[in-house]
Amino acid sequence: MKPIFKAILSRLDASDRVAYSLVAGIFILRLFYINSMGLVADEAYYWDWSRHPAFGYFDHPPMVAWLIFLSTRLFGATVFGVKFVAVACSFLASLFTYRLAKKYVEKKSSFVILILLSNFIILFGVGGLVATPDIPMVLFWSLSLLAAHAFIFGKGRFSWLLLGVFMGCGLLSKYLFVLFIISLLVFLLWSKEHRRLLQSTRLWAAMLAALMLVLPNILWNSHHQWISVMYQMGHGLGGKSFPRIDFLGDFIGGQIGVLSVFPFVVLVLCVINETRFHLNNPKRMFVLAFFIVPLIFFTFSSLQKRVEPNWPCGAYVSGLLLVAFLWEETIIFNRHFLRRFVFFSTIITVAATLVVLMHVQRPLLPLPPDKDPTIQARGWRQWARRVDSVRKVIDPTITMPLFTKLYQDAAFLAFYLPDHPHTLALSIGS
Repeated sequence: MKPIFKAILSRLDASDRVAYSLVAGIFILRLFYINSMGLVADEAYYWDWSRHPAFGYFDHPPMVAWLIFLSTRLFGATVFGVKFVAVACSFLASLFTYRLAKKYVEKKSSFVILILLSNFIILFGVGGLVATPDIPMVLFWSLSLLAAHAFIFGKGRFSWLLLGVFMGCGLLSKYLFVLFIISLLVFLLWSKEHRRLLQSTRLWAAMLAALMLVLPNILWNSHHQWISVMYQMGHGLGGKSFPRIDFLGDFIGGQIGVLSVFPFVVLVLCVINETRFHLNNPKRMFVLAFFIVPLIFFTFSSLQKRVEPNWPCGAYVSGLLLVAFLWEETIIFNRHFLRRFVFFSTIITVAATLVVLMHVQRPLLPLPPDKDPTIQARGWRQWARRVDSVRKVIDPTITMPLFTKLYQDAAFLAFYLPDHPHTLALSIGS
């Protein structure tokens, strides 16, 4: 075993050792942390999905339910079993994002900045602990980005196939992954050097492979009145008035909220840097396209419909790569003030997210209950115990069906009650 371990270590350069150690350390700490957390409503809801494996569900494609199904088979129907999906996907996404970054930057500090921001902006530092469709989408966004880079700039014989498989899995994670495909086509249209790939049979074979993977979900929708598609169309697109400047303001404010102020400013500086100095570099524009195109889409969408802050999460996989590029340039070109600002932004971001994570465990911040999003993960286990004690009195044989007003309450009861009963939601007034 020792010779094998030494052989693996000998193949890693200094950057690999630093990056892999940092990512592994964050992964292990997260495993310990999630054991003391509670589920949020969406996680309980997706866990309930996982008890009924299918090719589709009401409001999302099935990937998150499939992953929770596998995880809970390993670790049981526990909080750890559900949340392991989020932690594992975040871990893998960090690794694959690092592998792509190695094709652009060389300094160890550039990789440290990338890994810290990828794991500690609020969107990923807290959201990366919650098993929602966003998390597998982020994983397959990073994998698809790496495969697309290999397909366009590399010589991998089967990169087109990997690209198709990863895009298909991305679409099975969240329908918004279609923005990745749009970004890819926009880049190929923009780049004169690579526009010929639009006529490549390998590109369209990759698209066909993605379509074949998502076909079962399409067929499921066709047999269920297109319920998922219609829900998402109504939920995320269309509006009765245009422009809604208030919605646009909410969207920008939401992005500042899920990033924190300083990373938001750093990303703006990254876009300026790329468009000012690297507009003729196709490899740099490749990464920028997968950041800018989704954000442009959501910006215009927010002018007619309210956009949730987490929806552009895939774009930030690409955006944070730009931060690593910018950091490397501040070293090469001695841009001391900018380097200090990026360093300061990273430290403040890590510290702020650690405070939020401590607040999740034990309230520290003076927030009123209606303004504290972490409150949604507290108290549900105790509530289920009270319901169970009443249930045993009025239904000693545990045969009566359980109904709740809202689907979130039904999911919490199903998860936290000892026998994990099948619960029903009346959805009154919703």
